[in-house]
Amino acid sequence: MNKQAQSHRRDFVRTLALGASAASLTSLARGGADAPPFVGPPKPEPKPEPDAIPTEVEARMGLVTSRFGTMLDAGRRKAVEARVTTIVHRAEALRKFELDNGDGPFPVFTPYRAPLAGGEGSSR
Repeated sequence: MNKQAQSHRRDFVRTLALGASAASLTSLARGGADAPPFVGPPKPEPKPEPDAIPTEVEARMGLVTSRFGTMLDAGRRKAVEARVTTIVHRAEALRKFELDNGDGPFPVFTPYRAPLAGGEGSSR
C-alpha cells in the first residue's frame, strides 16, 4: 500500500471526527429549535414469547430455501423444517439457562489406559 493512500484514509477519519463534533456544537448553539422533544429513557424491549419461535423457524427456513431451494422437494423441505424446529427449540432452552461470567463448558474427562506392552499375561 502506498503512503498516499494511508494519508487519505487518516484525513477521512479526521474529517469525520471534526464534522461530527462540529455538527453537535452547532445544534447546541441553535438551542435545539429543530430538535425533537425529549421523551425520556427508552422502554425496555419485551421478552420474546413462545410464539416468537415460529418466526425464527420461518426465518431460518427462508435462509435454507434461498440457498438450497432448488434441491428440495416438498418431502425433503418438511424434513428439513422439522430438524430446524428441533434446533430452534433446543436453542431456546439454552438461552433460558443463566450463566455467570466465570462459567465455562463442563469438561468430560475419560482416562485412557493403553494396553500393556507384553500382552495380558505380563506382570509388572
